[in-house]
Amino acid sequence: MASDLDIITFGRSGVDIYPLEIEKGLEDINSFGKFLGGSPTNVAVAAARLGHTPAVITGVGDDPFGRYVVQEM
Repeated sequence: MASDLDIITFGRSGVDIYPLEIEKGLEDINSFGKFLGGSPTNVAVAAARLGHTPAVITGVGDDPFGRYVVQEM
């Protein structure tokens, strides 16, 4: 199976939260979006978008954040 992979990344996966409103200070922001995060995860996603077959070695919790990460990957 590993021979079918083009890249394997290892490290943190997480959820990044960014403001959805522009040209406002942080204290005035009312809405945020959640996005898949973590450098190894971002590299694997980019590789997949370029047509490669990646794998990620990471760990996530059994909580809403962990389930979101697994769903998005």
